[in-house]
Amino acid sequence: MSPAAAPALNETDPVSVYRELPGAGVLRCWWEQRVHEMPKMQRVLPDACADVLVSADGEASLIGPTMSVALHDLRPGTSFRAVRFQPGALRSALGLSAAEVRDQVLPLTSVLPDRAARLLAEQVWACRFPEALRPIGFDPRVREAVRLLWSWRDVDRVAAELGLTARHLRRLLVENAGVGPKAVQRVGRLQRFLTFAEQCYPVATLADLAAEAGYADQAHLAREVRDLAGLPPSALLRERSASGVETAGAGADRLG
Repeated sequence: MSPAAAPALNETDPVSVYRELPGAGVLRCWWEQRVHEMPKMQRVLPDACADVLVSADGEASLIGPTMSVALHDLRPGTSFRAVRFQPGALRSALGLSAAEVRDQVLPLTSVLPDRAARLLAEQVWACRFPEALRPIGFDPRVREAVRLLWSWRDVDRVAAELGLTARHLRRLLVENAGVGPKAVQRVGRLQRFLTFAEQCYPVATLADLAAEAGYADQAHLAREVRDLAGLPPSALLRERSASGVETAGAGADRLG
């Protein structure tokens, strides 16, 4: 993949522009963001993913998975390029325990040898598949567990389908994804809510969106969205609409 092959940046936000390219294998996506002449407040929603983020000055960071919302003030002229790993793929891609880097933003050189970190950063910035990634087998149980949990499946049922106990499933996900099965379910509900809202809101009510996304009721939606996003559902949707954020970037708007 080369920069020339990338689609045009999303110009709907006059303050910043964003683009995202689909990944493959252990990579969920590539993404880029540039901030224009005005500062931008970026709301970062949890998505159970880890990112390698590279700034225009060459500084590279590993952003561990998190379940906490964060707000970042981005200065004018800020420019990032990054890759986002599939939930649970960090160990396969970089040989790192997701549990050990959860809720952390670390210099890439602190988790990889200098040469590997430099090569990875250079190739992320160049939008080429990083040769520094030498993926070992991506445990198919992790991939399938995340897929099933995102699609409303009960934790005990998912464990049984994978031939695991619920306790073993939790250990597997915490080590590989940095979060347990309940957290994966919460992220899945949030992403479904944002997707349905982009398609249907305000024609559909919040109660309708709650039911479609898998929440027990509108009150359940309100509690979880406030906890994960830091705003009530309606305020979050207004903010995202005003800033031109697309659902494709909902899990892809995480910055270090």
